[in-house]
Amino acid sequence: MKKLLLLLLLPLFINAQSDSDFNSVYDELNNGNWDKSLNLINNLLSNYPKSAHLHFLKGHVFDNKENTYSSRISFEKAIELNSDHPLANGRLAWVYFNEEKYKDAIPFFKKHLSINSDDLEIVCNVEFNLAACYSNLDNYKEAINHSTNVISINNDVELVARSYWNRGVNKNNLSQASGCDDLNKGYDMFMAASKQNQQWGFIRLDVDYMYNSYCDSKKYYNYRFKQWKKESKRFYKEAF
Repeated sequence: MKKLLLLLLLPLFINAQSDSDFNSVYDELNNGNWDKSLNLINNLLSNYPKSAHLHFLKGHVFDNKENTYSSRISFEKAIELNSDHPLANGRLAWVYFNEEKYKDAIPFFKKHLSINSDDLEIVCNVEFNLAACYSNLDNYKEAINHSTNVISINNDVELVARSYWNRGVNKNNLSQASGCDDLNKGYDMFMAASKQNQQWGFIRLDVDYMYNSYCDSKKYYNYRFKQWKKESKRFYKEAF
C-alpha cells in the first residue's frame, strides 16, 4: 500500500514534455514491471538527462530490484540535481539505514524532514527513524529526544507505542528512573492493540526485557507473560 501511495504522488514532481511517455512509466511501475520501467526511464533520460525525478524513479526501480548500489547512485544523482527533491532524500536515507550506515543516513533524514515539515505522517515516521539511528549509534539522549517528538505529534498510535517502548529502553541505558514508566506505557498500548485484533500489537514487543531490565518483579513478569501468551494464542486462532 505504501508503494502504491508513493507512486500516486510521483506525477506531481515531474515537468513532463510528453505526458504519454511518463504515463507509460507510471503504468509499468504500478504493475511492478521493473525491467520495462527501467528501459523507459533510460530512454527518457537520453532526452532529459538533468531530470532529477527521472533519476529518482530509476533509483526507485533499482531499489525494488534489490540493487542497493545502483539505487544509491540514482538517488544521489537526483539530489545533486535537486537538493530539495521531496522524496529522494528520504529514500537515500533508507538505503544508508538498511546498510547500517546510520551516520550517513541522519543528514538525509533531516533534510527529508525539513522539506516535508507540513506532513505529519512523514514527520512522525522520520522522527521515529532518527530515533532508531541515534539509538544504534549509542547516542541515547538524541534517541530519546526524537522518540519524544513522535509521542508529542501523536499521529500514529503504533509509532507512539513503539516510541514509548524505545524511549524506555534508551532511558534505561542512561539509568533514568522514568524508563520503566515508558516501558509500562508502551506495553499497555501494545496489549490494547492486541485486544482490538491489531496485528502490530503482537510482533514488536520483547516482554522478557521488562524483567531482565529490573522493571518487573518475577511475579509481575509471570503475569505479563501469561497475559501476552493468552492474547497471542487467541489472535492467531481467530486469524487462521
